[in-house]
Amino acid sequence: MRWRIEGFDGAESAFFSVEVPCHHLGEKQVEKLLSHLASRHLSANEIVRALLSKRESKTSILVVTREYCGGNLVLCCGESPFYSAKVISK
Repeated sequence: MRWRIEGFDGAESAFFSVEVPCHHLGEKQVEKLLSHLASRHLSANEIVRALLSKRESKTSILVVTREYCGGNLVLCCGESPFYSAKVISK
């Protein structure tokens, strides 16, 4: 089992893709990784505002969302570009 972590910028094809064995990264670590990857595309002020809204439980661009697609968990973070992670069999 591996995590497939990808970055998308509105296009259907990923501009970033990496696979990491699940035993190297737990779910919480993947959530943190997605947040770090998404923050690379923000200005310093946007990062500060995102972290403040995260503390206040408001919608934040750096909050990782959880969705189920075909019965599989998909973690997502960011907005154009955004990053996603899902477990794949390999």
